[in-house]
Amino acid sequence: MADQTRAKRNELDEDIREIFRLAEELGVTETDGFFTEEERIQPAPTVTTAQLPTATQSSRYVDFSEIDKQHLVEEQRKKNTVRATSCAVNQFLKWMTAMRQTETRPVHEIPPVELDGYLGSFFAGVRQKDGAEYEPDTLTSYQRGIDRYLSENGYAYSICRDLQFRHSQETLKAKRSQLKSQGKGNKPNAAEELSDVKTLCTRKASSAPTARKR
Repeated sequence: MADQTRAKRNELDEDIREIFRLAEELGVTETDGFFTEEERIQPAPTVTTAQLPTATQSSRYVDFSEIDKQHLVEEQRKKNTVRATSCAVNQFLKWMTAMRQTETRPVHEIPPVELDGYLGSFFAGVRQKDGAEYEPDTLTSYQRGIDRYLSENGYAYSICRDLQFRHSQETLKAKRSQLKSQGKGNKPNAAEELSDVKTLCTRKASSAPTARKR
């Protein structure tokens, strides 16, 4: 057994010498990725798991606890919520500027009776840049985003739940049914709409948006 091991070692040494000989002929130096023969014959150090760098010793590896992961998820969820709220409010303000030019009050200062009417018309008539209808879920996300904005600004009613906004709620419900009957609500249509919605969502709504006359 010892003789076989020695023979294999000798064969390996010959192979390595041949590699260095070819490297020398080609003008390849050790800085090109080869070790010198002196470095080659040094035994490789034995590394145990205990000697490996821990998460706290290396910036490359970070050990996330369950709490850390939960915080990461919550942080991203908050960012997405802020983006969706901004998207909804900006779209509603654009519609207000175009369709209700005499209305200059901040959205959260418009009385429920009037705001309910505006929202109903918005859900029924808002369109994409190319004139195409929005997906049903996009309209619902606009409703929820506007509702969050109003809540954050101390509005007394929820446009999603309270009876003061029954007109716009029913209008949205009817519009969703109409769009679904036209084939809206499937994934291909939603993908086509994505680029326009993403553009809107990158713009930030001001803390007190208003529909201003132009």
